[in-house]
Formats: sequence, structure tokens, C-alpha cells
Amino acid sequence: MTDPSPAFDSGGAVRPDPASRARVVITRVLPGRPERMLRDAGHDVVLRSDPGPATTAELRELVAGADALLCTLVDRIDGRPPETVTISA
Repeated sequence: MTDPSPAFDSGGAVRPDPASRARVVITRVLPGRPERMLRDAGHDVVLRSDPGPATTAELRELVAGADALLCTLVDRIDGRPPETVTISA
């Protein structure tokens, strides 16, 4: 029988089930440090450190294999995303 209670790490934080772990791409450093919140929740985060807008080619490379993209209004998202990315609102 599987224990339904969450597993905890040595610091007492809930350790997510590996099956629910997401790879999240963030296009720039944002206020509120969402990358820290996502990492604390057990997700893998790719944080782009360049403060300028990413090129289309750079975005395609970053999101390949990602589960989520956190971007801003100045990031130009155009064309068709890679087959591995699901867009939801």
C-alpha cells in the first residue's frame, strides 16, 4: 500500500513527487523571485540572466523540453512553438 502523505526533505519542505516535477523556463529576472518559489516547490528552473529580450532562436532552444514558460510582454513569442511545448492560458 502506498503512503499518500507527502515526503519531506531535511528542511521540512514538501518534496514533490518526481512525476509532478516541471522544467520551467523564465526569460528574465523578475520581481518577487518566482524562480526561488518554483525551486522551493521542487521544480527545475532555467533562468535566463540576460535582461534584454530573447531572440526567437534563443527562445526555441530554451523551451525545447520545457513544461512551462514564464515570460513578459516584451518577449516576442511568435510562430509555432516546438512540438514538446503545450500552450495553455
